[in-house]
Parts: sequence; C-alpha cells; structure tokens
Amino acid sequence: MATHLAAYLVSDYGKTEVELPVVKDDVLTQTAPTRFMVPVGLNNVHWAYAAGVNLTEAYLKSPSLEVRRHKPRIIPGSYGALNLDLNKIPVWKPIRPLTLSETEELSVIASYGGAAAAYNLALVALGPPALPPVPAGEIRMVKLTSNTTLTAGVWTTCIMTPEVALEVGTYALVGFIPISAGALAARAIFTGQYWRPGVPAIAGSDPGARVINDKYLKELQFYEMGRFTHNSPPMFQFLSSSADTSEIVYAYIVKVA
Repeated sequence: MATHLAAYLVSDYGKTEVELPVVKDDVLTQTAPTRFMVPVGLNNVHWAYAAGVNLTEAYLKSPSLEVRRHKPRIIPGSYGALNLDLNKIPVWKPIRPLTLSETEELSVIASYGGAAAAYNLALVALGPPALPPVPAGEIRMVKLTSNTTLTAGVWTTCIMTPEVALEVGTYALVGFIPISAGALAARAIFTGQYWRPGVPAIAGSDPGARVINDKYLKELQFYEMGRFTHNSPPMFQFLSSSADTSEIVYAYIVKVA
C-alpha cells in the first residue's frame, strides 16, 4: 500500500489559530470544508509541510492527538516563503510515523499575518506504518512533459508524455520531481490504484530544479509508490498557485516485469 498526499490551502491574511480549508480531493472523504476522514490503513503521517509568505504557525489536530495532549507542529517549514527552498527542504519528517486513529477527522490549524491575501499551504503524507521498499533492479530516470493549463488552488490532472518510449513491461514508480512555474505540490495517479502518493513541487523552471538537495529524494521518496505498464504511464495532478501551462516530471522508475 502506497501513500496519499492531502493538501490544505487558503488565500487569506491576518488570522490566528484557524483551520485551513482542504483542497477538494476526489479520493478522501471530506467531513467539513476544513477536515477529512483519516483513511483506513493510511493512518500514519510520514511527513508534513507548511508554507506561506505570512505563515507563522501550523500544526495537526485530531481527536486522538487531543486525547494525547499532542500538538504536532509542522517544524521545519517554509515560514515566510510559499515556494519550497531547494537547498534546505524544510519538511517535517518525524523519526517514526505519527499514528492517528482510522476514520477520525484531521485538520491543520494555522496562524498567519499580512495586510493582503496570500496563499497558506499545508501538505500531509498519509500511509501505512511501513512503506513498501524500492524493488530490486536498476533505477531509471524518465522525463515526462505536459502542456495542461492548471487551475490555481485546485488539483489539476495532467496527462504526461514520456520523452522516450518505454521498453515493454511493468514498472514501479519510486520517486519523482515535479516542476511548473507556480507549482506547490504534485501527486501520481495509477490505473487501478486508489491512493495518490505525492511530494512538494518545484516552482520555477527546469534548470532551477537541478540544484535541489538530495534529501528531497532520500527522505521523502524512494519507496514503491505504484505500478504501471509501458503503455499506461501514471498521470500526475499538480497543485499550483498560478495557471501554469507547462509541466515537467522527472520520474524514477524500476522495471519489475
């Protein structure tokens, strides 16, 4: 079982201790505008990320966390910036996954200042207690591209075109680097797989992404995210702060059959 990336996002200013709205998700069961139900089998937080120019605090909230008197703050995070810092990769990754109760509501509480509306973002990667390891075999990199017009502030599905035709067979996706001008996050969609693993995305141009810290891959990725065949590569959903028209994904794959 892979992970699922959930997102919270609002364009707002000058609020203290408020719940961030959930980005509409056609997989998760949303119980309120600011909450969703923790999926059965995916009740472990493997990492979380918070970002915003005016963001000053963000933490997870659920009934089981309140019983434990636990306020897991998303530290480190991109406090003071919306785009991911490619050198630091300020993502909160607990030593052991944070366990929640299945089917309980999960929200993100945030505080942010400012005098004009700006985006405030939180990402939460949910999964089983242990992630499936990278399958044996050579890890290959494939570049995929799309010219889909993204809708700012929502998940937009992009059909990607591989740079080269893949050898006939079955592949596992074990990591990826998504890039677009205003990208905030991206996640993969596999045929026949319900959950959608994802990562914080790289905002800007392709060359700019090449200086990224390797902890982006080593700490947030490199596990079996899902499988696909040579003629049905995964689609990718982008969450962006702008209406981008060009998307790139560098996918790390292993041929398994």
